[in-house]
Amino acid sequence: TDLDPLRDSNPSYSALWRLTLRWWLDPAAVGWIRNLLDAGGPKLSAGALARLLNFKANHRKVIITGDGQGSLRGSVMSANPHDASSAHSNVGLRFSGPALRPLLQSELAIARFSGWSGELPSLKPGAAISRDAAQTSRVAVVTEGAIRDRLVERLDACTASNRIDIAMFYLADRAVARSLIAAARRGAVVRLILDPNKDAFGFEKSGLPNRPVAAELLSASNGAIRIRWYRTHGEQFHSKIAAISGSGRLWLMLGSANFTRRNLGDYNLEANVIVDAAQDGELARDFHQWFETLWSNRAAEPIDYTVDFSVYADPSRSRYWLYRLMEGTGLSTF
Repeated sequence: TDLDPLRDSNPSYSALWRLTLRWWLDPAAVGWIRNLLDAGGPKLSAGALARLLNFKANHRKVIITGDGQGSLRGSVMSANPHDASSAHSNVGLRFSGPALRPLLQSELAIARFSGWSGELPSLKPGAAISRDAAQTSRVAVVTEGAIRDRLVERLDACTASNRIDIAMFYLADRAVARSLIAAARRGAVVRLILDPNKDAFGFEKSGLPNRPVAAELLSASNGAIRIRWYRTHGEQFHSKIAAISGSGRLWLMLGSANFTRRNLGDYNLEANVIVDAAQDGELARDFHQWFETLWSNRAAEPIDYTVDFSVYADPSRSRYWLYRLMEGTGLSTF
């Protein structure tokens, strides 16, 4: 992917890079700097490191296949196809039908602005929503900023009759945080399973942004929002999924997007899928069983998947304002 056309999420640095470093440093030059993320990986050039600090990414995790007759099948996931990420916890949804058509067209658009000039056989026209044969569920694809729009819209409609369950690697977006607090104050049951942000490929992280955000959510909701931490052991709780239950339906969103400014603010390239399904259907049963297993540590063998909020609680105001500065300016990796 040619990342240069993407918006600058880290403008204070990217302005300098565009005006100066971009012209002086060749990212394709022979590397001589040790790879900090992979001790066995290739060495990096100064130009590659300078480009990296723009913090841009095609963050989508998508597979789309066709049968040659205009029908599509695909998967939208949180998982990176990366051996160093193989121990991470992830989620994904496999589905078929017309909901994949707009996603395929957006993937082709990315390919074209990255230099590809080919064409695929034309697809049969159809709606942008897939329905199952029994008409009990609907699937739609959302990308980039539309992910935040749809999520906040649903959260803002939640009342005491709804339950919100979220399992997330990074939670930092201000609009999402405000909507969660407001939903909890209206009586909705809100449960979050978050990564403690302590592990990253052999390095120890600082706990930002999840720990100060979690402290804010708990305090602002007067304890109504319940939070547990996934118990990582060097790997990451890399899932990105939100579910809202009520009135016999399950609204489920999952995919590549963390709930952060970079992921939801039209900076990264992101792809999520939304499912509206019957509460008594197979998908809903599978999700609830998975979430409850993690939340309550219910497993055939005694395993502590999650731990209490107090284990990684961080009420520090200085670290809270550091997170706000990093989230607001883009001077961060989340």
